[in-house]
Amino acid sequence: MINKVYIHRIIYTSAMVLGLVGSSMLPAHAQTQATVETLAGGSWGISSPRAAVKDISGNVYVADYEFNQIFKISPDGKKTILAGVANSNADCADGTGTRARFKYPSGLAIDQLGNLYVADSGNNAIRKICIADGKVTTVAGAPASRISFADGIGRNARFNFPFGIAIDQSGNLYVADSGNNAIRKICI
Repeated sequence: MINKVYIHRIIYTSAMVLGLVGSSMLPAHAQTQATVETLAGGSWGISSPRAAVKDISGNVYVADYEFNQIFKISPDGKKTILAGVANSNADCADGTGTRARFKYPSGLAIDQLGNLYVADSGNNAIRKICIADGKVTTVAGAPASRISFADGIGRNARFNFPFGIAIDQSGNLYVADSGNNAIRKICI
């Protein structure tokens, strides 16, 4: 049986209803309405999306947890594989495009230089994808390491199922290290 999974875009609009009280106008009711539009899903080959981010060109990047891939959806709706190989959860490998391997990618963040960061949960690592050429490198964590907790530089740092990731204006990464019940900061 094939499960259908969809990626939606939600557009919020607000309407303010003003009530007249004497000669002044006071907000009586504020209502937010959302319009939902499907970008990808169903028979499109996305199995278990865990995160989505949008770049300044309008491309949407999706981390597929089950297929172990990162997809790119262009503004015209075209879906391509940016990195990873479907169901290749047995290992971790840096490389370009489909030569790279992920295990349960679950968080995404994009920086101002056009690099995509991935919380590679099953490999206990934070990975970087150069969007321009698809090259994947490990920024922090040690994919072959046992689950643990350690601050350190690059591969000397240790995570336990990093799940979420965010980036600030200065390029610092913030990682939800779910197995260690901690928020970690990576200075790039």
